[in-house]
Amino acid sequence: MFGICRGMQAINVFRGGSLVQDLDGHASPAYPSPGFHAHPLEIVPDSRFARILGESTATVNTYHHQAVRPSNLGAGLTPVGTAPHPDGELVGAVEDVNPERWLLGVQSHPERTESMPPEFGKLWRAFVEAAARFVDGEGMVGSASASADAATRGRRRRS
Repeated sequence: MFGICRGMQAINVFRGGSLVQDLDGHASPAYPSPGFHAHPLEIVPDSRFARILGESTATVNTYHHQAVRPSNLGAGLTPVGTAPHPDGELVGAVEDVNPERWLLGVQSHPERTESMPPEFGKLWRAFVEAAARFVDGEGMVGSASASADAATRGRRRRS
């Protein structure tokens, strides 16, 4: 599962967490305005998120006025990206605590490539590869060779 912005918030609420309902200073002009706000994101080392991006920090866009605090996380979620805020630290990315479940939520908008680091394009690839492994009955977590094997099987089916 890959949740983006409200999707990450929904995952958190569905897991029993809660939201900061109105957060000052994070909402950018309405998309597709060329202007946007951005903030730093600290990425937890050795998390799936960090392994995918290959980064420990990033500057990400922000288009939201609601947020998740570490103290308000839902059951089974762990924060893997945090952002500073004058009112206290905010969660910028979450994963499932069970490494066998491919669940990643990000508060930013990686699909808005004009305002995101290029490394965030790797999130789409990782999600599609995990979905292919799931469809192929391999579960949600696999090695790089399992991904290559799944891609080969996919090519065989299409030919």
